Amino acid sequence: MVLYVVQTLDNKIIHRRREIMKQYKIDKILNHLKEQKTITSLEAFQLYNITRLSAIIYVLRHTHHLYITNDDFKAKDGTHFARYHLHEGESAPDVTVAKGQMSIKDFM
Repeated sequence: MVLYVVQTLDNKIIHRRREIMKQYKIDKILNHLKEQKTITSLEAFQLYNITRLSAIIYVLRHTHHLYITNDDFKAKDGTHFARYHLHEGESAPDVTVAKGQMSIKDFM
């Protein structure tokens, strides 16, 4: 019984720590976008040691209702990367998807 309680508390602490770290990363990227307006995955890794920038951008788009676009580029060595742009003060365009006739705002 005591072991179960300790494991449960440990799991809660670990889960809470992960939530705090995730929010920390989201805040770092949001502040960077507000100051610099753009960011790439390489910049996120070099500056903040963040490896999953696309996941953070997804959260910012859908929970913070921010209008963030990306441009895809191809480097000289053939690799592809995206540069994300924050459009402050603008609302996301009402883009319709052909098959389901669903608006991008349905995801926000």
